[in-house]
Amino acid sequence: MKKTTGFISGIMTLILGILFVILQDRLVSIAIGVVGVALIIMGIIDMIKARYIMGLLKIILAVAVLVFGWFIIKVWGIIIGVFLLLYGVFTLIRRIKAPNKTKRIVATVIGFIESVLCIIGAIFLISGGMGEVISWAIIVAGVIFIIEGILAIIGALVARR
Repeated sequence: MKKTTGFISGIMTLILGILFVILQDRLVSIAIGVVGVALIIMGIIDMIKARYIMGLLKIILAVAVLVFGWFIIKVWGIIIGVFLLLYGVFTLIRRIKAPNKTKRIVATVIGFIESVLCIIGAIFLISGGMGEVISWAIIVAGVIFIIEGILAIIGALVARR
């Protein structure tokens, strides 16, 4: 990559990371809007190409995404939370019933911690925390983008080309 290209890429990545950290929940709303509009455009294109059923389905899906976007995210959070709770409970029961817990004490303790963390995470998701999970994921992604942008800028500045 050329020095100028690397520098511009680093600046853009840094800006993207800062936007992720600042916008958080608004970023999800923007993404929901973009997906909805993209589906509408794809539906219209399908209608123009005489694929009426596919076009209509995409437009209906777009309206559902635009109207129920956050609701869909929360429902998925509850569904994921239920499966995570079941996994955590079943693995905890399996670990409690497992023989020879004292032979590999570190593995046993880590297994119990994993099960308990799954149950705690599941309770968080079921209680409506999916929005919080998304916010934290966006913040983490933003921080990663910021670090990547800084590293790309430094790399471009020290490059010999």
